[in-house]
Amino acid sequence: MTATGRIGKDLSGNAAFQPHPLGRVHRRNVVMVPENRFVTLDETASLLAVSSATVRNWIKHDYLRPADRVPGMLFRYEEVRSLHERIAEGSIPRLARRANKASAKRSFIPEEYLGEKSGRGSVERIVAYIGGAGLDIDRAFFALALSRLCAEGLCGDRDLGRFIKNGFHIPGRSFLGRELRSWHRELGNFRLTEEYNPLFGHDLPRQRDVLGLIYQSLMSEGDKAGSGSYYTPDRIVDDIAATAPGRGARILDPCCGTGQFLLAFAERTGDPFSLYGSDIDGLAVHIARINMMVMFRDIDFDPRIRRSDFLLDRRPSGDGSGGFDMIATNPPWGLHYSPGELARLKELYPDIRSLESFSYMLKKSIDLLRESGSLSFILPESLLHVKAHRDIRSYILNHARIERIVHLGRVFKNVFTPVIRLDLARRQGPGRCVFVSGKESRAVDQGRFARNGDCVFDVNVGRADERIIGKVFGQKHALLRGAAEWALGIVTGDNGKYLRDTMEDQGYEPIYTGKEVRPYRLGNPSKFIRFMPERFQQAAPEWKYRAEEKLIYRFISRNLVVSYDDRRCLTLNSANVLIPRAECYPVKAVLALFNSSLYQFIFQKKFSSIKVLRGHLEQLPLPLWGGRVLGQLVSLADGVLGETRSPEEVDAFVMEHFRLNAAEMKHIQTSLL
Repeated sequence: MTATGRIGKDLSGNAAFQPHPLGRVHRRNVVMVPENRFVTLDETASLLAVSSATVRNWIKHDYLRPADRVPGMLFRYEEVRSLHERIAEGSIPRLARRANKASAKRSFIPEEYLGEKSGRGSVERIVAYIGGAGLDIDRAFFALALSRLCAEGLCGDRDLGRFIKNGFHIPGRSFLGRELRSWHRELGNFRLTEEYNPLFGHDLPRQRDVLGLIYQSLMSEGDKAGSGSYYTPDRIVDDIAATAPGRGARILDPCCGTGQFLLAFAERTGDPFSLYGSDIDGLAVHIARINMMVMFRDIDFDPRIRRSDFLLDRRPSGDGSGGFDMIATNPPWGLHYSPGELARLKELYPDIRSLESFSYMLKKSIDLLRESGSLSFILPESLLHVKAHRDIRSYILNHARIERIVHLGRVFKNVFTPVIRLDLARRQGPGRCVFVSGKESRAVDQGRFARNGDCVFDVNVGRADERIIGKVFGQKHALLRGAAEWALGIVTGDNGKYLRDTMEDQGYEPIYTGKEVRPYRLGNPSKFIRFMPERFQQAAPEWKYRAEEKLIYRFISRNLVVSYDDRRCLTLNSANVLIPRAECYPVKAVLALFNSSLYQFIFQKKFSSIKVLRGHLEQLPLPLWGGRVLGQLVSLADGVLGETRSPEEVDAFVMEHFRLNAAEMKHIQTSLL
């Protein structure tokens, strides 16, 4: 692990590893380059832990400049590093705020991973000491591993100095001794000096992966976000392990971290020889191997856990004797790859176009299962419905059968993404899967997923929901696809610079944010702007904002919230623009439908999204009721806008013309509570 770092000398004269200035060496999203070369736009984004679009915006605002007299958009590495350091120091507050989670340095103890709450104090003291003393994390964990082995009576010699001097010899445990020698060599055969003494003698929590808990507690929030490393609560891991096949079945965790899933399976199977794991993080792999050898203390064996990149390694995982009976893991989400890695991934996984790390993991894992083998992954809920994940949904439907989808909610501290558990089996042909949410469960026809647009897994749709949605889509209807103009709200690139809280002079005008988008009518504006599209990061053609009449919809929302505008107002990026072509469908009729309870119901059931996307709105049916009925609907919308009619009257009109009965109307209202 010292190959990409810098080698110095510690006080004892031994080689000392010093981490690379831009990140830990085993993190995938860190780009290692010599200081005298140029880096591409994508490499710059990776080094700064932001998106390529953000880098382009920073160029526009003169925080970073491409190198002069160099073909293409290239940057001098030393200038990128300098900007990185200034952001980290907080000397550019705006960029520090805008940089994504990967630049966050705050760390915390993951409560969901802490089993014995009484041991929290010991973990906090160890974490505080390692950080405060500036210890190298890899060496500190070697010392912690020795401490745990001594506490378990596995060192073979109570004199730790003599134990190290004798080459970590442990009678009857040759593989454990070999593991310690190999790890020690990787760390430069360093000496355990007095600064490591405080790591010994702690009363650690009695849980199977206490070293993994400490490792997670030391990792910064940015490291976790960048590597996708969020360890799973034990209760979820135990539930998955409870479904393990019998003793001797081959089980794989392809991104095992410190071995949390493997240890849970080991408790149930009692067989370390059928468990396989891999991970790109070398330190995590050492911890996992030590954990496994501690669990099976009476067996002298070499754990089948290796450091490797599961996705880019062309070799099959395991011992080559065939597929796996079960694969279970919490894979990394949203990893950033270098251009070279992306090229290899596209070659190895042509079916996956989203570039999403968990989709690659799913695809390869499905391929590695034996016939009737099972798979259980912890995944973001967005897998079920986001358009970008259509590729992996389609692959699942064509190569596996969905057995169960469990809604887990938010389970990771400081991660706001809802989570699901996805259980698959390597079987052909559609079947019925079980969707579990809290105490409720329902059977869902997997064949329906294949018929949905973008193969959406609309698991929230039960039988009663399906009947109602079928009635709506069963009527002859039009769609907005190809019959409307669309525009995103303005992205200024620097709201502090361009937005004002008051109308400063006649050059300023209101600009509406998502908060001011209300059903039917815009609320009072809270921001004002001087319209200078050439200076903004992103703006639609002005005529779209200045249309004689248009609809404005709230972008971040679990519900459809649509306002009517005939005042040619500007919108910010949290409020987007829809201009239905009047000759295709009346604008105010769309306004009334989209704000109705029925369409809220359809949106929530079919898309389950916290964002209202153009692709969602283009799928909603616009019933062809004829000019008289549509005229009545427009009149009702006018009444709501003029405060002479109520939204409830629109609801009743819409449901009546879709021929919904009283029970169906009640079901809709109950579902929206």
